Amino acid sequence: MTPMRIARLSLLVVAAVVLQTTIFSDLRLWGGGVWLGLLLVIAVAFSAGSNTGAIFGFICGLIFDLFLTGTPLGLSALAYALTGYAIGMFEGSMLRSGPLVTP
Repeated sequence: MTPMRIARLSLLVVAAVVLQTTIFSDLRLWGGGVWLGLLLVIAVAFSAGSNTGAIFGFICGLIFDLFLTGTPLGLSALAYALTGYAIGMFEGSMLRSGPLVTP
């Protein structure tokens, strides 16, 4: 990964943590919470692949674990890393983009 890409992903994580802890912490949709970190990991894994998704998911989950209370440290990191890897593998092996899907 290039240093510019690392800087962009770091800014995305910081923005997601700030938004999650300030605005979206009390927001409930149909009884469930909004998890920006997980959405961010899914987007990165879908666009960059399984290895990058797993590494980014672990780092993002570890940072989110520092701000969550009542959960063991590393639980979100493990869940986000597994999700990032699974989404990256799914995108790489299962989805085939046809000529109409790309536009």
